Amino acid sequence: MTFDRYIPERISQPQKHSAQFGTRELLTQKNNTADRSKESENQFRTLIEGTSALIFVIQRDRICYVNSIVELTTGYSRSQLLNSKDFYHQLNPQGYSPENLEQDRTDELKIKLTGDRECYFYCCWQAIEWHGLPGIMITATDITKYKQAAVRNYQALMAEKELGQNKTKFVSMVSHEFRTPLNVISFSTSLLKRHLYKWTQAKQLKYLDRLQSSVEQLSSLMDEVLLIGKAEAGKLGYDPKPLNLNAFCQQLLTELHLSQSCCRKINFVNRLEQETILADRNLLKLVLVNILGNAIKYSSAEDEIEFIIFDKCDRPIFQIKDRGIGIPVEEQSKIFEPFQRSNNVGDISGNGLGLAIAKKLVELQHGLITLSSEVGVGSVFEIEIPLKLPPS
Repeated sequence: MTFDRYIPERISQPQKHSAQFGTRELLTQKNNTADRSKESENQFRTLIEGTSALIFVIQRDRICYVNSIVELTTGYSRSQLLNSKDFYHQLNPQGYSPENLEQDRTDELKIKLTGDRECYFYCCWQAIEWHGLPGIMITATDITKYKQAAVRNYQALMAEKELGQNKTKFVSMVSHEFRTPLNVISFSTSLLKRHLYKWTQAKQLKYLDRLQSSVEQLSSLMDEVLLIGKAEAGKLGYDPKPLNLNAFCQQLLTELHLSQSCCRKINFVNRLEQETILADRNLLKLVLVNILGNAIKYSSAEDEIEFIIFDKCDRPIFQIKDRGIGIPVEEQSKIFEPFQRSNNVGDISGNGLGLAIAKKLVELQHGLITLSSEVGVGSVFEIEIPLKLPPS
């Protein structure tokens, strides 16, 4: 009996100890799991803080974590990024969420920063669990330098392509301009050979004059083409020296008057307070000869041409005003390009190189040339040359 009576008690004791042991084991396992989770999170933070990639974690339509490299790259502090709705929307323009991100996604992003700065990220979106809640980790690589280099390469390629097209156009135009005097030479020579002993001396001289005129035209065209080529290649020398403008302009007008077969009246007015400037005499002479030559060519014999020099913001301005045929408004933007002539020139001779040469030479002297014109009223050209060399 005694034995029977104590059996339940003996049996129950081990059950009590077993229950207590199970509870402690569960608590230990829970603590171990928490420790492992914390250790895993610490290892994860250590890993992403040490990586060179930019790491963002987003949850519930906000940024909840960024690593330190993000601050260095963007210039924003961590608190600014965590509280920025704008930056969140730039990072997640597709509106990814843990629910709709079934697989990893990659894409390029253009991010706007402060001070009109921009950067480019190559991003990967991955669904993760962060602090026990679903979220998205964005791993980004800063590809700004590569994008900028690609843009520069593209621009250089387009510039090279445009240069090639311009060269082709230039060669085509040069060939066309050379063809006319060459045809005249060929035709006149052929006629002289066939009719040399039949024509009178006066008629022979007429065709010989045509030959001489065409040769001179070819020579002048060649000189102008070579001049533009040197300017384009940066092989024209620029040698600024002190120059007395009044004496220079008076001599220029004298030479121009002697060289013109049909003399035109040019009213020269000097309003300069300072007579001497730093300029390249030869380059400046070529500029003014081309502009004044055009004013003479496209004006009637009765029209006066005004040539005025005056000061403006401590710089001399050369103003040449004619009352000639004028240049149509729609053609004024291209009139400084080689071989460009306005459609109202009629049968007035010219090759369209004078203004192109003038512009190249003015720019070589760190100056500026501007035009205002009206058809039937005339044109005004203003050339601005600095008094001294700009800082290098």
